[in-house]
Amino acid sequence: MTPDLAAEVLRELATAGLAPDPARFDYLAARLVLYGEREFRHLPSDVSAALRQRESAAVRMLGFGYVLTEFAAAPVTVPPDARVPALGALANLIVSLYDTELDAGAAPASIMSGGSVVARLVELYYSRLDILARAGGPLEVLLRRAIDRMYHAERSTGRGANSRAIWRRKSALPFVVMGLPVWFAHPAARTRSCHAHLAWLYRLGRFFGWIDDAADLEDDCTAGHLNYFAGAAPAGMASRIALEGARILAAWQAGTTPDRYVGVLRETFLQAAWAWLSAPGTATLLNE
Repeated sequence: MTPDLAAEVLRELATAGLAPDPARFDYLAARLVLYGEREFRHLPSDVSAALRQRESAAVRMLGFGYVLTEFAAAPVTVPPDARVPALGALANLIVSLYDTELDAGAAPASIMSGGSVVARLVELYYSRLDILARAGGPLEVLLRRAIDRMYHAERSTGRGANSRAIWRRKSALPFVVMGLPVWFAHPAARTRSCHAHLAWLYRLGRFFGWIDDAADLEDDCTAGHLNYFAGAAPAGMASRIALEGARILAAWQAGTTPDRYVGVLRETFLQAAWAWLSAPGTATLLNE
C-alpha cells in the first residue's frame, strides 16, 4: 500500500498550479453550507425529520452537490437554472447516504425499501427531474440509464464485487448524473456539444474518484472496501492525477468566460480536491 498517497497527490497538485487560494476558504465553506441549509429546508418535512440526527452531514452533502453541480454545468451555461444544482444536490445526498449505509453493513434492499429515507429521496428526485426534463426524450433516457448503471455499481460493491469497470461507474456516474440535467434547461444546444460535455463529466467523476480513494486508501483497505489503489498505487499515479486535474480544468476554462462567478467556481473545484485530500479518511466538505 501507499499510505502517504494523499500527501503525494497534494504535492503534485501544488506543482501543477492546482492549489486553492487559502484566503477564500472561509468564503467557499460558508457558501457551501448556505446552499446546503437552503436545500435541506426544501426537503419534505417527513424527510428532513428523518434526517434530523444527521442534519449537519446532510447539509454538507447537499451543499457539496450543489456547488460542484454549478462547476459541472458552467461550460454549458453560467449561471445555470437554479433547479439544476438543486437536483445535483439531491443526487449527491442520495448517493452519499446510500454509500454510508452500505459501508455500515446494510443490505441494498433494506436501504431502498419503500419506507426508507433513501427511497423517499429517490422519489423526490424523480418528481423534480420530471418537472425539469418535461419529457426530455433521448437525453432523459441517457440520464436514467446512467442512474441505473450507477445504482447497480453501488449494489455490486455491496456484494463484494471488485473490478475497474465497477469502480469507474461508481466514481464517474454520480458526476454525470449531477451535471447532465443542465441540458434540459439548455434545449438549443447541439448534440455534439452535449456528448463532449458528457465525456468531460465522466472524466471529472473519475478524477474525484481517484481523489477520494487516495484520501481513504488506508481506511478502505482495512475495511475491505473497493479502492482503486488497493495493493499498491501504480508508479507515477500522483502526477497522473494532477495532470488529469489540470486537463479537466483547462477544458472547463475553455468553455467558460472569466468573471467573478466563474472564478468562485474554479476555486470551488480546487478547494474540493484539496480539502478532501488534506484530511485522509474524511471528505471534509461532506462531513465533519
